[in-house]
Amino acid sequence: DRVREVLHAAALSAAPGNAGVEGFLNLRGSVIPVIEIRSRLGLKPQPLRASDFLIVIEDGSRRAAIRTEHPVRLETVDESVIELGSNKLLISGTLRLDDLIVSVLELDQLMAGLHAGDQGLVEHEAR
Repeated sequence: DRVREVLHAAALSAAPGNAGVEGFLNLRGSVIPVIEIRSRLGLKPQPLRASDFLIVIEDGSRRAAIRTEHPVRLETVDESVIELGSNKLLISGTLRLDDLIVSVLELDQLMAGLHAGDQGLVEHEAR
C-alpha cells in the first residue's frame, strides 16, 4: 500500500552532493528524489535507460522513487508467505511468486535518509 505508481523511466535532474540519491524526478510539478538503490544492494551502478521503470513510494508525508531495470508486477500477498530473514539491511525477506523468487524490500530503511531536514531531499514543488 506504499507504492503509489509505476512509471516508465524519465530524465532525472542531477543530484550533486546528495549521497544515496540518483537524481530528482519532476512528477507533475513535484520534485521527488530517486533513491540510488543498486549500490546499497551490492550491485554495480548502471546508467538510466529508456526501458527502466520508476516505482514511486510513499511513507507518510515523504515520497521518493526507486528505479528498476525490469517490468514491475505489483502483487498483494499475505505476510505468511514471506520467508523472513536476510543478512542484507534493505531486504526483509523473500517469497516465491509463480516461478520467481522475489526479494521484499524494507521501505522504512530505504527511506530512512529522506527526512525533512536532510539536504532538501523531501518532495517539493518544481519552480
